[in-house]
Amino acid sequence: MHYLTSTAAIGYVRQLTKIIPDIANVSGKLCLPFTQFKFEIIQSHVQNKDEHKIAISFYSDPLTWIDTIDNQLIIAYGDQRAALRDGKEVDTDMISLQPYLSISSFQNGEFS
Repeated sequence: MHYLTSTAAIGYVRQLTKIIPDIANVSGKLCLPFTQFKFEIIQSHVQNKDEHKIAISFYSDPLTWIDTIDNQLIIAYGDQRAALRDGKEVDTDMISLQPYLSISSFQNGEFS
């Protein structure tokens, strides 16, 4: 059933141009790219469409978490551990911790 109904969401997802909606950096710019998504039916009701609930989970390529200041994550796009270990400058972004934003996998990697 998920697969059949996910085809309805594909047009919406394509309009996002591979940027996760609602995740903005501190400047307010949508910034987090995604490479995959998963569509799920959370709840459905045959007679009451107001009770339909779905979830679309977006997955990005790996990011490098550098630090957290208050509720802001300092991240770099891609695996930047080697560059940071070598003392090189890397471009960063800051995004707020917020509801529905989660980390789906983690690999420990010290910079220094």
